[in-house]
Amino acid sequence: DAMAPPDDYDPGATESAFTYVYGRGGSYASVNPDTGHVAGSSRRRLGTSDRDYTVFTVNWLAGAKVGPGETYVNRGYVFASELGAVESIGDELVENVYVDKIQEVDYDGRRIDLYTSGGNFVAVPSSYAKGRSTECASSSASLACSGSSVPRPNAAALFYVTCGERTHVGFDPYGLAPDFEGDFPGHAPPGGTVRAYACRDGDASSRP
Repeated sequence: DAMAPPDDYDPGATESAFTYVYGRGGSYASVNPDTGHVAGSSRRRLGTSDRDYTVFTVNWLAGAKVGPGETYVNRGYVFASELGAVESIGDELVENVYVDKIQEVDYDGRRIDLYTSGGNFVAVPSSYAKGRSTECASSSASLACSGSSVPRPNAAALFYVTCGERTHVGFDPYGLAPDFEGDFPGHAPPGGTVRAYACRDGDASSRP
């Protein structure tokens, strides 16, 4: 038999919620021709699949086109809170959802240099916007490589990943994840699974 909840039961304070904040869609010209500055429209997908995770995707549709050197940006939010706080937190975040298409000429970042000394390293950005020089505090460190804070032609992203006491700096974001019999940026072979959320040598609760 079902039991009635206690008289002081308040689900807003006792129950938890996990919330997605998508925005209002006003940035898309197909939704709002007067103010939308990005062509096309978006589609959100939530649910399960045959993959080893819950699907959450944002698809850009209906006239969407990204040309060479362009970047599509869609910033949303997810948060966990008490059930009763969902509306107040979500209303505040929805104003910060950001959708845009950035041209290559809009990027003008600062230089970032990677210095090494023995088994240690440090990434040093230029001290000012659009800066083209850096200075390492250690006189014994040597310059290993140089990059930029924004994408640029013929350059690849460099990832910094930690798993417990292990550190990986390189072009492979799965460098410390369990082997999936493939190589980034390729996918796992049939029957394989990329578990990027797990550490290769850690226990089940270890996370990169």
